Amino acid sequence: MDNEHVQLYWTHALEGARWLLAQQNPDGSFSSIDEGVDAYYKIPYALAVTGYPRQAHQLIDWTIKAGALTPEGDLRGTAAKARSAWHSECYTYSNSWMVIGAQRLGRFDYARRGIAFIRRFISSANGGVFSEPAFAWAGHGRQDMVVSSQAGSACLYMGLWAEAMQIGDWFVEMLRQQPDPQHVLYACSDPQLGLLKEYPATYPLMYVVKSSEKGQWYFYPGIAMGFLSRLYMATGKKEYLEASEGYFDFTRLCCEDVYCSGPSGKVGWGSAQMYWITGDEKYHRAAVEVGDYLLRTQAKDGYWDLGGPYGSDKSTVLDLTAEFVVWLAEISQHLGRR
Repeated sequence: MDNEHVQLYWTHALEGARWLLAQQNPDGSFSSIDEGVDAYYKIPYALAVTGYPRQAHQLIDWTIKAGALTPEGDLRGTAAKARSAWHSECYTYSNSWMVIGAQRLGRFDYARRGIAFIRRFISSANGGVFSEPAFAWAGHGRQDMVVSSQAGSACLYMGLWAEAMQIGDWFVEMLRQQPDPQHVLYACSDPQLGLLKEYPATYPLMYVVKSSEKGQWYFYPGIAMGFLSRLYMATGKKEYLEASEGYFDFTRLCCEDVYCSGPSGKVGWGSAQMYWITGDEKYHRAAVEVGDYLLRTQAKDGYWDLGGPYGSDKSTVLDLTAEFVVWLAEISQHLGRR
């Protein structure tokens, strides 16, 4: 069964990558700089893990030539549309994807500048990563799990062990502070206020995952698992592995869509990594459930269009396809190591 899943996931990851390649423009881009970062920031990683380095290099070259990469190492579009609202509120998430993709390709010219910008968002007070530039410059404000996880992974890829462990310690502390871990996972903090348990009623998904409700942002515990398990492999520190287990345990309390919805991909990636490390079948089952969901929702031509709250505009389809290519490739590789 494992060999079947390994080959199936890998085959479908390649189908997604080939669809992405068909969307690439002659100058290496996938969108114009006017469209901002949303359409392309995951693509270097996706092409790197599926064996298309030349096309990934072309995209990175475009970001430099077109000015999408600033001298400070930030990503931008035009002043009119640099980022969508979500990418403005989770600012360095896209930056971190690009740094990881660039580093995997040996593009240290890009990765060096990109990681220098991301490091400015890490709090010296508690190790979490600020969600927006204004918070980082002020030294207080919202920090969240998705930004912190991806920045932590970028630090790992760039060999910044001290910074990665700072962020890892933040995750350990965030889990320890959860007041009701059977029912809610608070995903944000502030160095001055601690765990943010109060949040706007109109935007709860940004702040909390509720185990009793469907449609939650399951990528919060999923990406925490992915980063922490990598950090454990890098350091051998058991507290990071135990924290990763804790975040997985929360997903087991969630509604049945936790392994079969748009935000589930990162749960599958984290679970596959944990299976490779521990050999525990509970992680294998979760990874396969997510992997099978990704197969079911892939279009015949290789892309993913989930519609609904995601929308079906080109940048969203490119974004989802690149991410799901990465998770299928990573799940395939991790399950195949056992």
